Amino acid sequence: MGTSRPANFLAFLNEIRQQQEGGAASGRDIFSLLYLLADSARQALPVGVLMGASKMGFNEYSDALKRLQAGGFIVLSGAHGEEEVRLTEQGANVASTARTP
Repeated sequence: MGTSRPANFLAFLNEIRQQQEGGAASGRDIFSLLYLLADSARQALPVGVLMGASKMGFNEYSDALKRLQAGGFIVLSGAHGEEEVRLTEQGANVASTARTP
C-alpha cells in the first residue's frame, strides 16, 4: 500500500492540473472537500452540510463532487434528500499526503 499512495496522489494532482486548465473547480477547493471529510468523525458528511462548509457555489460544488467520485476519492450513498459523501481509503490517503509538509 505504501507504494500506491504516491502514485494515487500524483495521478490526483495531474487530474487537478488538467481541471484547472479547463476552468473546472480549483485544486484548492477540491482539497478542501477532502480535508473537511477527513476531519469529520466518520469521514462522512451529509451532502448539504459538506456544501455549506465548503463555501462553494452549487455548480462548483457539484463539479468537484463528480470529479472526486470519478477518481474514486469519495462515495455518495443514501436515499434522495439524505445523501451522504464518504471519503474512500484512497481519498483519505490523498488528504493525508497532501497535508504532509
